[in-house]
Amino acid sequence: MIVAINLLPYRQARRAKKANVILASWAGTAVTMVILLFLIHLQVTDHLDMLNAQVKKNDATIAKLDIELGEVKDINELKTLIESKLKIVDDLKKSRNIPVRLIDDIIRAVPDKAWLSSLQLKGENLKLQGMAQSNAVVADLMDNLNASPLIDDVKLAQVTLGDAKASRTTKNNKSFALDAKVSIPGEKKPGADSEESKPGQGKATSKPKDATKDKKEGAH
Repeated sequence: MIVAINLLPYRQARRAKKANVILASWAGTAVTMVILLFLIHLQVTDHLDMLNAQVKKNDATIAKLDIELGEVKDINELKTLIESKLKIVDDLKKSRNIPVRLIDDIIRAVPDKAWLSSLQLKGENLKLQGMAQSNAVVADLMDNLNASPLIDDVKLAQVTLGDAKASRTTKNNKSFALDAKVSIPGEKKPGADSEESKPGQGKATSKPKDATKDKKEGAH
């Protein structure tokens, strides 16, 4: 007698168990991948935050350096301005044909935001050239010069915009030229000596007349 054994339920159970193992393996792999990706995301985020903080720090350092660099440029420009003014003062003092009082008045008339580059005095004609930060500064200079008792009739001969290739703080400066008349109190004008000599000559010619009168009186 042959005994019949049905193996189908066993095989199905074995397949189901194998499928469960495979699913569990896939689920474990998926969970592991999710955890790994989450850890990578945290690491990348922390690294990006660190980089952003470093960028902000660098930006703050660059901004501070820009401010310091601007201050250095301003100091250098101020130094150049002062040196140019001192050079003008030295040049003026070395000019023997220009009265000291006139030099002092011109120096005092120059505003802080202006400086001279050239000064010429021919007779009573005075010509000044220089730079100023604005037209208002040039106007102040003209008013200050007109206030001097030694300088009259100050006129603006020319005003132009400064060099476009200069720094941003000086490229808008104005280049100007001024003409004026100079009148020095007590200074003899040409021809004054010849006019003063005429009365002396008249007095000299009158003496012989007095001498002839004395001779006539002595003869009587």
